[in-house]
Amino acid sequence: MADGVNRSEIRLSATGTSIVYETDALFPFMVVFKPAWMNAISLEPYTCATDAFNLPLPEEDTGAKAIRAGETLDFKWEIRLSKGEGWNE
Repeated sequence: MADGVNRSEIRLSATGTSIVYETDALFPFMVVFKPAWMNAISLEPYTCATDAFNLPLPEEDTGAKAIRAGETLDFKWEIRLSKGEGWNE
């Protein structure tokens, strides 16, 4: 993706392996979710802050935006795996 995108990366230090998640400007927020019941991490791109429509903040800060009937949104995202030197297949 081009410059100016939002980029998040999870790197496994033991292997140098990385998961890179890039989104366009439509997703200015990224939530990292770590469930207590599992050894896992989830990256979740958000178009607005959690509970944005109920926050006492302006739309510019929360990203809250209504979508009209029939309106469409086009977005791009990309996930890549970068194998480090310690990678074992």
